[in-house]
Amino acid sequence: MRNSFSKKNQIVHIQTQNEVYEYSLEKDAVYKVQGPLGWTEVQIENRKVRITDSPCSNKTCISKGWSNPIVCLPNQIIITLDEEGDFDAVAE
Repeated sequence: MRNSFSKKNQIVHIQTQNEVYEYSLEKDAVYKVQGPLGWTEVQIENRKVRITDSPCSNKTCISKGWSNPIVCLPNQIIITLDEEGDFDAVAE
């Protein structure tokens, strides 16, 4: 019998005023999402997420760095990580 355990994927949820987007934390990428003030740029890299650019005036969301959750109140963007379960288990 062989047992193998692997961490399930984590999903990045980006919630805007009108939409919810889901991206895999496994794929490095840069996404732009629209808020009421303009475009917010979100970077996923090395299984972490951060806001790299925002039209808000205080830029608190950018200074949060690689954290969870990240909130840009002025542009109404909320970023959270959600695990699809703790582990997958396969037994043969």
